[in-house]
Amino acid sequence: MEHSTTDDTATNPVPTRRPAGFRLALAVVGERLEIAGLRGGEGVERRLAAMGLRPGGRCEVVQNERPGGLVLRMGESRRALGMGMAHKILVVRRP
Repeated sequence: MEHSTTDDTATNPVPTRRPAGFRLALAVVGERLEIAGLRGGEGVERRLAAMGLRPGGRCEVVQNERPGGLVLRMGESRRALGMGMAHKILVVRRP
């Protein structure tokens, strides 16, 4: 019995690019991070942007109380997020 393989580029010639990184909810206290992308609808993106959470922004995890929420330091201020929102933010580690 032969197995056929399909070439995904035949149906989707331009692969979709997703920002590299991991979900903010998985970060540990003390990690310095940069926001790589947001996963959510327009409303979620607007709400996060209003809090100053945009791609390219830097933060440090001050508290991560799974499954509750987490606290980020951004400059001289802090932001509190629930785990639902934290799962929608993709981050990369920064020194």
